[in-house]
Amino acid sequence: MKLAANALTTILYLLAVHKDVQKKVRDEILRVLDDYLMPSVEQQKELKYMNIKVTQNTTNTNEHGYK
Repeated sequence: MKLAANALTTILYLLAVHKDVQKKVRDEILRVLDDYLMPSVEQQKELKYMNIKVTQNTTNTNEHGYK
C-alpha cells in the first residue's frame, strides 16, 4: 500500500511541477472519458499519453531527467 501511495504522490507532484504535461494529461482524459468518472478497459487503453507518463514515473525515467 505504501508503494502505491508513494508512486501516486510522486506522479501528482511531477504533474504539479510540469504544467505542460499536466495540461496534456488533463486534455486527454477529458477527450477520452467525456463525462464518465470510471473509464472502461478500452478507454484506459486510449489514454496513451497518460499511460506513458505513469510508466516513466514508475520506472524512474522521464524526459525531464528525474530518476
